[in-house]
Amino acid sequence: MDPALTLPHLATRTTMSKRSEDNLDIVDNSQDIDQEYGESRVKADSLANVPDELEYSPPRPWWMLGFEKRFNLGLFIFFGGAMVGYSLAKSPSMSFKQSLRQLFPGEGFWFEQNFWKINLMIHVFASLPASFFSVFCFLPVTWKRWPKLHGILGYTVSVLLVLSCVCGGIIGRRGQGGDLNTQSAFYMLASGAAGSVILGCAAARRGEFDAHREWMIRAWFYNGALVTTKITALLSAQVITAINTYYSASRSAIDSDFKLTSIQLWMCSEIGYVLKSANALTQAFPQCATSRALSNPNNVYVAVHASWKEGELGQGSAIRASYGMALWIAMIMHEVGIEIYLRMTLSESKKLRELSERRANKSEQTELQILRKLTR
Repeated sequence: MDPALTLPHLATRTTMSKRSEDNLDIVDNSQDIDQEYGESRVKADSLANVPDELEYSPPRPWWMLGFEKRFNLGLFIFFGGAMVGYSLAKSPSMSFKQSLRQLFPGEGFWFEQNFWKINLMIHVFASLPASFFSVFCFLPVTWKRWPKLHGILGYTVSVLLVLSCVCGGIIGRRGQGGDLNTQSAFYMLASGAAGSVILGCAAARRGEFDAHREWMIRAWFYNGALVTTKITALLSAQVITAINTYYSASRSAIDSDFKLTSIQLWMCSEIGYVLKSANALTQAFPQCATSRALSNPNNVYVAVHASWKEGELGQGSAIRASYGMALWIAMIMHEVGIEIYLRMTLSESKKLRELSERRANKSEQTELQILRKLTR
């Protein structure tokens, strides 16, 4: 027996042989991953010492933008287009005057006050750019060809999203009258979006690309629930108007016809802000003309009928009556929908998981090569 082949040398050779076999399996199983996720096209893996040429499938058309399936491209165009369109449509709200015009009736009473105004504008200035540029982060072609740009843009929009969620949660205290149903939904939505994007960034730092993809998709689908909320609230307001027996869903009461109705209580100061006339306020709501109401209008509440046909005040009450319900429905729809989508695309997550393992293995081998050079 060769004296040079001592027990430690044999153990080292055995370990290196096993690693080489593992590397060979990874390379054989991930030839398509190299092409799909931007790995350099080489004829052999120098680390694994594989002499055979790797065969690659033909490149996809440029208009696929890096997507594997046309179905995924269609979903991206639909949801990504909706996000871009919504961001552009809301861009005038970056001016505070325009932002007040886009609010539902009655909300401006609170948001003209400095504390709420500051948080509202931070939320707007953070959420709109983040929503617009986040769409480009989900294009496979960007992170396959320009990974550094993807990383910089991704961290930027993630920070902006977290900031917008924090400020959005703060102004949720006064959103649509500050009903507890609406407040709790705002807090849940902001926490879910911010928490998901933080977990996604942490997964990216660890090199877990599959988890990074899933958390980021969740974060932005949660964020997009606000678009669905506004559509649902407007439709619900029309239904409430057609029924014409609703006031809101805050408190229940039995009217003279023994019909179950609900009361949406508005402060006299809020009603005065919408009507912009003291005479109109006292004529429509005599309770707001009492000495107590005149001395402290923020502590006197009156019921407002919810109807889209009764001017801005009735429209504001109809939106308040339906907004909390609409927000919860939108959240459930988006949460269930995104989980279904992730289950439908498990193959994509599997490929990303294999890519993560392959890159981690390369990193380990690089460290091993450096260590061997230093010990020679």
